[in-house]
Amino acid sequence: MRDLARILTALVGGALAALGVVLGAGWLIWPFLKRPDLLAGATVLAGAAALAVLYGGILIVRALHRGDGAGWWPPAWVAFFAWVIVLALGAAARGTAEASALAPWFLSTLAVLGIGLPVLGILAFAMRRTWPPAGPVMGQLVFGGSMAVLVSVLVQVGLLLALGALTLALIGQSVSLGDWLAALLRGDLGALGDLRAAPLLLAATFLARVIIAPLVEEAAKAMTLPLWSGWQPTRERAIVWGLAAGLGLALTEGLLLGAPLAVAGAWWPTMIGWAGTALVQGVATAMVGLGWWRARERGNLWQLVGAYLAAVFAHGFWNLTGLARTLIADVPMGAVTTTERR
Repeated sequence: MRDLARILTALVGGALAALGVVLGAGWLIWPFLKRPDLLAGATVLAGAAALAVLYGGILIVRALHRGDGAGWWPPAWVAFFAWVIVLALGAAARGTAEASALAPWFLSTLAVLGIGLPVLGILAFAMRRTWPPAGPVMGQLVFGGSMAVLVSVLVQVGLLLALGALTLALIGQSVSLGDWLAALLRGDLGALGDLRAAPLLLAATFLARVIIAPLVEEAAKAMTLPLWSGWQPTRERAIVWGLAAGLGLALTEGLLLGAPLAVAGAWWPTMIGWAGTALVQGVATAMVGLGWWRARERGNLWQLVGAYLAAVFAHGFWNLTGLARTLIADVPMGAVTTTERR
């Protein structure tokens, strides 16, 4: 059974890596198509290619490498220093994007690095202080960035369709159900216009972003908990396993949603906001990991329930700050500001 699992893991990893190569080829070709969404399209392709190659590579290494050491991790400050440099280069490059033929490739690469480096820095910080076996940690990263994302999206779409249909039926079609759902899933609330003018739509958006999303996402990231007992768990390892799952989900969301918003809109606020999202997503699931460890050691399931609710609260509060910024500052995270439009 173990050999069969390794073979299947290698096959899935190889398929993902091959998909990444195909997407990378599309990224190289995209600028020549002269589409109006040139930068955003190139960035989505770059992010998707990076995810497929990264997750595929991790699975292949996991299948072929029988050792389970901690691996080598750079100092966290190196990743964050590189991140600041990437953000500065991206801000400078955006000012000359229209005049440079290399802008689609260059900016999309910087956007991918701008999303990925904080994730690397946070995970490296944890790994260098606990040095757990890298295998389960990398497995949790891939799970959080793939299966947890898929389950989360499917469940949220179902719940949000019901909530949105009911809300829009009550207030009329000031915005279409598809536009509302797309704005929520992208995290681009500015696309909904002034929510203050539609209290029921605002209430539905609050319920979706602050209540439903944290409840579903934290549950999805914790789906591998039943497997942890077989991984020689310790308190520190449980925390890092949870952290990795949260960072995986944040990485996938950031590369597919945050990076395109950054190249099209407010570069610095978007990148800083998504770095904060990665930290919150990771820490929230790390709390669930700690709660699982305490529940396991003390035989008290309420330790896990309490940790899950604390993670939901932290996640929901972070989402609330984004909603509040949209309402108060009228500049949604990642949106194109009035100055930038000119």
